[in-house]
Amino acid sequence: MLAELDKKLKITARFAQCFRDYRDSPHVNYSVHQLLAQRVYGLVLGYEDINDHDKLRYDPALAIALSKLNLCNANEAVLAGKSTLNRLEYCPETILDQASSRYHRIEHQPQELEQAFVEIFLDSYPKPPRQIILDMDVTDDQVHGNQEGAFYNKYYHGVCYAPLYIFCGHHLLAAKLRSSAYVLMQAWGQHCLAQTSLAKATVGTIRLSLLKLGARITVSIRRILIAIASSCPYQDILATAYRRIQLLPGTG
Repeated sequence: MLAELDKKLKITARFAQCFRDYRDSPHVNYSVHQLLAQRVYGLVLGYEDINDHDKLRYDPALAIALSKLNLCNANEAVLAGKSTLNRLEYCPETILDQASSRYHRIEHQPQELEQAFVEIFLDSYPKPPRQIILDMDVTDDQVHGNQEGAFYNKYYHGVCYAPLYIFCGHHLLAAKLRSSAYVLMQAWGQHCLAQTSLAKATVGTIRLSLLKLGARITVSIRRILIAIASSCPYQDILATAYRRIQLLPGTG
């Protein structure tokens, strides 16, 4: 359902437009949009480490969400691994021209990414608000190892990044770390969970209650059947969320 919501609102698709792809298209297995969506869906599900995708690439549920499932062999690795995704996220500073680089040929546009956050925020209103109140907050992002730019912070008692987040209400307008996942989760709460018991739930609660469920996936040539346990306590909310996603108009 998260993927269906994303297709309706085109959140990852809009962020994907903020990248320049210099790869040779006939030899490309994963578009920038597919790579970005895979990474964002992984973050939403709690898989923050890019190494997790060496296992997630075999996940049939994630493959269904990305329209990459091989119906003939559901156990085949059809999604991108950590090395491919890493080229989306990281480029050494020594590479000045990504168009001519051999390995790092996907380039992000920082100003366009920042603009995308603002445009998604404005699109959530019937018309642009006359006045907004911004809330700026610094928090910790604990790291382990020798990540570039990390430092020891006495207040947080550990080595961490200290990203600045700028909010307007519940909307994230700016952040320096990977935040498309937060935007997608905010849209999930706004469009799918309003007037339910999870309407004001945190991202972690929504993730554990609705997204990280055990399910049996049966794949055949004619259909894909996803069955969850009959004792799942959030069946009604899941059904409500799915109906609301189906009623959402596309954004273009």
